[in-house]
Amino acid sequence: TGKGYKQTELAKRAGVSAATISLIEGGERDASLGTLKSIAMALNIPLEILVFLGSDSGELSGLPDAVRQALSEAAMKVLNEPRAETLL
Repeated sequence: TGKGYKQTELAKRAGVSAATISLIEGGERDASLGTLKSIAMALNIPLEILVFLGSDSGELSGLPDAVRQALSEAAMKVLNEPRAETLL
């Protein structure tokens, strides 16, 4: 998982099972909006960033390359920002 969490840690923080996290990460299950919100909150990132990072290239093909690149860089910047909870 992203942010260095183990699947079991992320599952506990998000209030879902580790199996659910595994299935979503493996592409074997689509997450509901509620599950995505819970995962985003557990990772302390905006839901929009989580959805963007989960998009495949075909879903973003209508965007100009420069826009896709800028969005990707912005998403990675958000992911790499230190969070108060990780500094404790």
